[in-house]
Amino acid sequence: MKNLTRFCVTWACVGFLFSATNGYSMGHGEPLAIEKFVTKSRTVWVSIVSENNIPENFYSIYEIGAGKKFVVTDGKVKGSLKSVQVQWKPGYVLAYFEGHPLSATVTGELEEEGKSIALLSAEKYQHLQKDPYVFVNAISPQLQARSVNVMSSGGNSVFGGLTAFDISDKIEINKDRLIQNLNWLTGVEPAEVGGSPQTIPERGSNESRKLTQQALVEAFQRAGLEAEVKCYNQSRYTGCNVEATLWGADRSKFVLFTSHLDSVRNKGADDNGTGTGALLEVSRAFAAKSPAVSYRFVAFDQEELGLIGSRAYTKALVEADKEAIVAVINADMLGFDSDNDNAFHFMDCGRKDSTGISELAESISQELALGLKKVDACTNRSDHASFWEKNIPAVIVSESFFGRDGNSCYHRACDQINLVNVPYYHKLVTLMANVGWHLGQTRE
Repeated sequence: MKNLTRFCVTWACVGFLFSATNGYSMGHGEPLAIEKFVTKSRTVWVSIVSENNIPENFYSIYEIGAGKKFVVTDGKVKGSLKSVQVQWKPGYVLAYFEGHPLSATVTGELEEEGKSIALLSAEKYQHLQKDPYVFVNAISPQLQARSVNVMSSGGNSVFGGLTAFDISDKIEINKDRLIQNLNWLTGVEPAEVGGSPQTIPERGSNESRKLTQQALVEAFQRAGLEAEVKCYNQSRYTGCNVEATLWGADRSKFVLFTSHLDSVRNKGADDNGTGTGALLEVSRAFAAKSPAVSYRFVAFDQEELGLIGSRAYTKALVEADKEAIVAVINADMLGFDSDNDNAFHFMDCGRKDSTGISELAESISQELALGLKKVDACTNRSDHASFWEKNIPAVIVSESFFGRDGNSCYHRACDQINLVNVPYYHKLVTLMANVGWHLGQTRE
């Protein structure tokens, strides 16, 4: 562990070390931080609950298996399978861990199927972190609002802890770079791949998609992100998504921006060069700041063949990954506005876990005075639907495709950059960037 220090708090001077870095310690859980310790004794309940009995408020929730979860709350959960009261005292950290063998390392407050919630001293926690066969994760003592992955009974999603939008912290999108991205994605200009210029003629054939994937990986890396090609075999198809990560102070929570990189063997300027080019520019804008949570930018392959890439991606998510996703903003066709009415879609289809995102978009659009006009619509014809299938909050942002202004060159050879309404495209990308930034930066 790097950048080690000591600290003294009002209740005691605790002589232990904690990491001041943002990275995981040795890949076995979060670094120990002062925020993981209570300042005065408190009583909490550790319970095992079924999937359909998750309480509305909790400190932390962890998958056990077989449809059961560990839940840490302020009160006993009715109908829990097992429950134990824990006195959480200053100088100790409450932690979830799994490893071998549990009984040889620590006695858990509650154990099930090789996993445990335990009350540990700082020294014991750090000792466990050094064990390559143990995963240990400290639980925050601040009670959080319920997860956005839990649907509310009242019909509105709850994004707990969101504060009012601060216009002084708004994200600025560089219009020139936005168009440069679109130029090389559509072959107007060469892309930089492997240190040499290469032209992407279309994005439907295997060869052109592979070229696009490598160009995107390198472009994300030049922007300062970790990026890689992630290949899959799904429904008799093989393909590769591009995933880029911008790490924030909290590496356990992610806001995802997604798009699809493929086309129907055409230039695909609007569908979906605009969405993929937007991801790259949003990532550059975020990389210039210090995000509180982490961001992932995922360009999916083979959307045009039936959401193949995004279904492969979400299929690979384990429960812990799903819980880590705060929200997904899917960008698909952002540049066509033939009548200059600034109409757009930010679709949630009335899903209780996703309406809060689109409501936030309307509010931020007004605060930024973009002059955009939200048009209600609903579709499952893009990659956001793959996240809905896994009950992950998601929306799709797009031009007014269902608002009587559909692109007449949709899936045709004429879908080229000359049809893109640049001022409108810039406004829509500015909106989605600020929505995603606000979702991640103002969670308490």
